[in-house]
Amino acid sequence: MGFIEEFKVFSSNINQASRAFCYHQEIERQVFEIFKDVEVSDLYLAMQDNSQFWLDYKHMGIFFSVVVLGRIFDNDNRSHSVHRLIKTAKQSNEFNNQALLERKLKEIAYNDAIKYVENKYELTDEDFAKLDIYIKKISDDWGKVKGLRNKIFAHQDVMDKSQKKSILDASKYRVFDSIISRLLTLENILFQAYNNGRRPDYEYRNIDVKNAVKLDVKSLLSKLGGGG
Repeated sequence: MGFIEEFKVFSSNINQASRAFCYHQEIERQVFEIFKDVEVSDLYLAMQDNSQFWLDYKHMGIFFSVVVLGRIFDNDNRSHSVHRLIKTAKQSNEFNNQALLERKLKEIAYNDAIKYVENKYELTDEDFAKLDIYIKKISDDWGKVKGLRNKIFAHQDVMDKSQKKSILDASKYRVFDSIISRLLTLENILFQAYNNGRRPDYEYRNIDVKNAVKLDVKSLLSKLGGGG
């Protein structure tokens, strides 16, 4: 498979993991706040009637997110992973202006394409070396929490309470949130370099997924409560 095929797999995986993680958090923030409300409203009653659904869906959100992150960091060279993605990107000839021009010629007129690729940025060996370091740091953080995926979610290792507690204590929301955020930044770097010839922007933060999920849950609760 070429770079763009690997990128599509990676993009699908990280966006699925991000959405699932955000749904887990928003159900906690929006749905379970309703259960704490002393006022018995139509929405409260609707939630109570289907409380097991919300409990299960909340759990499935974090479960699915963590399992998919495990795919992304899989070290098996036969599997799609972030490591395979960056290796394919390095070996490809897709991040130069000639390749960008050929892609743009399929979308816009010749003169417009020529003008578009003028002074566009081409990824260098130094850029890929920085990307390697960036991915290594994310992978190191994944190494601190992967026990949740490998020993509890994807498998059920036999362990005593202290071993399980150690894994759960290390599995902080902020670590998963940071891993997902930086992988979305990586997605944007490669997308912009491939499609628009832009320099890597490590300051980019994708907040679209979080905002969309927040509004999605809010809209659903509004409908359940008779508000729309």
